[in-house]
Amino acid sequence: TSSSYTTAATIYTMNGNAYRCVITSVCAGNINSTAAVLTVNQRPIITLSANRTALSPGANATAVIRITSVVPAAGVTFVWRKNGVILAGVTGTSLNIGLDDIGIYNVTVTDVNSCTGISNDVVITHVDGGHMFIYPNPNGGKFQVRYYSPTGYLTPRTINVYDALGQLVFTHLYTVNSSYERMDVNLSNHASGTYTVELRNNGGDRIALAKVIIQ
Repeated sequence: TSSSYTTAATIYTMNGNAYRCVITSVCAGNINSTAAVLTVNQRPIITLSANRTALSPGANATAVIRITSVVPAAGVTFVWRKNGVILAGVTGTSLNIGLDDIGIYNVTVTDVNSCTGISNDVVITHVDGGHMFIYPNPNGGKFQVRYYSPTGYLTPRTINVYDALGQLVFTHLYTVNSSYERMDVNLSNHASGTYTVELRNNGGDRIALAKVIIQ
């Protein structure tokens, strides 16, 4: 009954509601105002999914945004976060995630009306494994080695590489900070052939053995 009116908290179903005021005057009777039409923009409703959520060495996951609400086609922005931290420069509708990028991902979408929506969380983790991964294999002399180390047992690893004659041509001690720590090997100055890669634990015990082909 006052000269102004404030709506309750708006919801999308109120979009298009028309409001008017009726002034009652003894002299002029009822006077209707023009209508004020309420516009309620729908918040983006988005779903984040990935084609795989558990990665092994050499495998990648692709996370994709799906918008299920009607939002303006132009002016939409995407802000990706990993473990709550904004990923600088990542602004597309999909993201390629590798083994070194495991974590919890979500996306905030903002449309041209400054309406925002936050996706669900997608957790990308690793597959527990018991053998050594070497890739690429074959290669030109540069390759990486990974071996699963359970959380709480991240001890240093030593890689030894032997040629076809059994001669040691490479050895290196690696610090292990993650379950599938990347251990790079460079044999680009060695001849082509098949080499044996040996992985030893911090106590000097052999834990894995595999072949690698240098072309």
